[in-house]
Amino acid sequence: MLEIERKYDADDATVVPDLSGVSGVESVTDPSEHLLTASYFDTPDHQLAASGVTVRRRAGGTDEGWHLKLPSAVEEGARHEIGLPLARAKHTVPKPFRTTLIGLVGDQSLVPVATLHTHRTRRDLLDASGRVLAEIVDDRVEGRTPGAEEPVAWREIEVELVEGDGALLEAIATRLGDAGLRPSSRASKLELVLGRADEVQPLAPSRPRDRVAQLVSDRLGTQLHELLLRDPLARENLPEGVHSMRVAVRRLRSALATGRPFLDRSVSEPLRDELEWLSDALGDARDAEMQRDRLEHAIDALVEERQDLDWEPAVVRPALLGPLVVRHERAVAALRDVLGSDRYARLLDRLRALVAQPPWTAKADKRIRGAYRRRLGHDLRRLQARVAAAEVEDLGPDERNVALHEARKAVKRARYAAEPLRPVYGDPAQRLVERLKKLQSRLGDHQDTVVTREYLHDLTLSEDTTLDPKAALVAGALIERESRDAERYDEESAAAWRKVAAVASVIS
Repeated sequence: MLEIERKYDADDATVVPDLSGVSGVESVTDPSEHLLTASYFDTPDHQLAASGVTVRRRAGGTDEGWHLKLPSAVEEGARHEIGLPLARAKHTVPKPFRTTLIGLVGDQSLVPVATLHTHRTRRDLLDASGRVLAEIVDDRVEGRTPGAEEPVAWREIEVELVEGDGALLEAIATRLGDAGLRPSSRASKLELVLGRADEVQPLAPSRPRDRVAQLVSDRLGTQLHELLLRDPLARENLPEGVHSMRVAVRRLRSALATGRPFLDRSVSEPLRDELEWLSDALGDARDAEMQRDRLEHAIDALVEERQDLDWEPAVVRPALLGPLVVRHERAVAALRDVLGSDRYARLLDRLRALVAQPPWTAKADKRIRGAYRRRLGHDLRRLQARVAAAEVEDLGPDERNVALHEARKAVKRARYAAEPLRPVYGDPAQRLVERLKKLQSRLGDHQDTVVTREYLHDLTLSEDTTLDPKAALVAGALIERESRDAERYDEESAAAWRKVAAVASVIS
């Protein structure tokens, strides 16, 4: 379940306004009172709280049980909530949650870090048909950490969407703001009880004369944090979890490649190999998911365009999509095995050690404007060479597709190398990154058409499976449609490359 909520600070004198009539709210239910007791769990150094992750055991109210909340990779500020029923154990986090979090916390224990007692007054916001659009709760809370002499007490108002949308949330925010309520600066109740940790942040570079070591260190630390944060989402197969984790892995691998002169290769190169292994496992799951989604959208668009098609959805969709569904399920299961393996655990340990104490070479002490810009230039020249290789006139269709795919890999490498320079070079670096991203997107779209056509060709020509004639007809029409899209993406890629070339020399 995706939890989308907003919190507001309140004091004893705060009056919550009537929300009837706000953006489709027809009525507000009478208040219901609840007494809640929640125990929160974290590592001794509060690593979960620092990552925006919550584990709690709550008794009382309408949703008592164990809850795990994970930051969403789809919508900023939203969190996925996973629930388990209450069990006899009160001081031990359930094994499914510990398994989900093991990549993030490593071998650290999850221990009780705070207890909150809440007196909650809840009202539901209903539309004209009686649907619950949102709920608004008025919480009076007392919380304490183990060993604390006095509890921390406060009041807060919380609005959570149920079947409503973002427009409703904004309208409610306006009404509450007019009544004097202000958004809370806290992401969770636990944050107030624990206090904000004074984390030592890496010194991110901001000037061309800063040292390369600062740039690479900040990049590696940021992307390792992103990998660890998305690990639980990937294990639970939550939206964009696999994709966001895969991107972090690729950025880490790219940072090690671009940073070759600045790091001891006996340490960094084996890590690149292991990151490639992890990326492949993530890629199998992600690619199957994306291919299925693309084909579903293509079928919908084709049926809309081609009213002359004689097709039966109940026959065609399973025939064309069924193998991809099976492939995705198998890839997700294989990924779970990878993430639960000793090999993956050792990789995370080695990455943590790398970030904690990077094995610098003497060149890491050079300035960004010289040494790192030369590395970016190297990556951009590789991209230029691969784009030129794809433009050779006598290439056959298959050879050109391979060449464009190689160009796509090169543009990702160049984009990831340029991203850390945005705080250093400002707008010129930002423009380069945006244009590289556009080029990567167009080349990716082209590659998607290649993969989709290959899949459909294999399906129609398979000797193991006889495709229903109606499904074969739709597959042929889809191949034709994908071929037209490929030509369009090819032209758009050429235009996108020209825009990259126009700005690449500014910071490379």
